[in-house]
Amino acid sequence: MATKFVIGKELFDFLESTYHECDIGMGNNGIVHLYKVPGASITIYRTGTLLIQGKQEEKYAQLIGGMLSSKAIQPKSSKKGKGTKSSKDDPFSNQAFIMGSDEVGNGSYTGGMTAAAVYVPKKAVSRLHALGVADSKTLSDGKVLKLAEEVKKICPYFVMSLSPRQYNRAIDKGYNQVSLKVFMHNYCASKLQEANPDLRYQNYIVDGFTLQPSWDKYVATEKEKCSIKARLIPHAEGKYLAVAAASILARAAFLAQIQSLSTESGVNLHQGVTSHVRDDVLAIKSRGFDLNDFVKLHFKNTKMWGLN
Repeated sequence: MATKFVIGKELFDFLESTYHECDIGMGNNGIVHLYKVPGASITIYRTGTLLIQGKQEEKYAQLIGGMLSSKAIQPKSSKKGKGTKSSKDDPFSNQAFIMGSDEVGNGSYTGGMTAAAVYVPKKAVSRLHALGVADSKTLSDGKVLKLAEEVKKICPYFVMSLSPRQYNRAIDKGYNQVSLKVFMHNYCASKLQEANPDLRYQNYIVDGFTLQPSWDKYVATEKEKCSIKARLIPHAEGKYLAVAAASILARAAFLAQIQSLSTESGVNLHQGVTSHVRDDVLAIKSRGFDLNDFVKLHFKNTKMWGLN
């Protein structure tokens, strides 16, 4: 037996952020993701077809079916009435007075995790567009580092960097990846707001890596809270300059962290969970370093690669 769905990009990305640790990777026959979750396998094909198999098939079918029916992850209608001016017609519209946040590093075995919040004042909108500010995943490392310095000159911001040891300590204290991401986003936003209380905050936008109830639940447990309710929007880093700028600052911080760890260990560290990363980490271990200072120990790669 198997359950089949056809999914869009919003759910595709949401599943990747939720189950990336269980991802075996690409395969034959058009497979782009194969998640080996407890009791089942979830296979996603290039065509957008999702297949669930295993003893817990019904459980995951209900979960994913519920996601498909949830408005929180449905793409918005692209229909426009006559005379309606879209954001493509006017790329400078609705971008000012927005604070956005993003994080980098959650999918990489090496390194900890970094996050940033950026506020875009009206006078910075055209400048950010002219600089080519965009989702950092679409930019080269060199471009990210250059843009990060420019963003810092024209926008209020706050950057947070958790070392691998700090990240592992947080996981040991009971955080999971989603709750830790919520903590870092919220902390950066609250600190940015605290340092700039007189700014006009029209919106606080976050990429939709989780659903609103989960965000609200985790934020409620934190001592410091951003006073502006976050709006979780899928692919926000490609829609809002503030989130794109935050993704650039967060990635620049993560690149700096990886470079620092590479210098410390004498190993040119790769990012992600590839065989290159495995070789890097084995080299670090052979040199007598404590892996707690270099990797996310709770990843299944620790056991898979015989590192525990």
